[in-house]
Amino acid sequence: MVDPSAKIQRADLPEDVVLEVLVRLANAAALHRCATACKRWRALAADPSFVRRRHHVMMAAVGVYEAEWALSKVLRRPDVDPNQSRLLLAARMVQGGPIPRLFPELEQAGGNGVQNERVVAVLIDAEAGVEKVAAVRYINSNMAYRIFGRGWSEFVRETRISHGDRVDLYVGRRGAGERCLLFFNSKGAQG
Repeated sequence: MVDPSAKIQRADLPEDVVLEVLVRLANAAALHRCATACKRWRALAADPSFVRRRHHVMMAAVGVYEAEWALSKVLRRPDVDPNQSRLLLAARMVQGGPIPRLFPELEQAGGNGVQNERVVAVLIDAEAGVEKVAAVRYINSNMAYRIFGRGWSEFVRETRISHGDRVDLYVGRRGAGERCLLFFNSKGAQG
């Protein structure tokens, strides 16, 4: 018979089990709630390698392969303004990264010397379960990449990303090579 007054000692879960549970959480809000449970989980949730692993698990769940981190950006008001319908990515943020490799035709000049090629990409927020099709263009005049159109406006509205949110942007493919831009949001992270 067990003495009811005896102190119950909680057996710690192995680190790999805790990691696997936290990686598989459905959304960032659930992860944030778990991070408030104890210092160990909070430290784990803030670890960049853990965050990347979690992102890759979620990308695999939506069928994305060859995924590569492209950049992080704190969203400005024009990026999420419904009247502007575009996300601007400065060329200095993008150069040498995976976006030009996934969309090589964007920087190739046309007959008039202007980079105006428009390509289509699927925007995915794996946490919110939102997928939209938007156009991507390299704008020579301000040396920036622009993600724009109704697909971007709907993506902003449905994912509820807003001014001040930090997004991690990944590029990847799925299916028969369909090009994707994947967004992971850190609400109000401010960089």
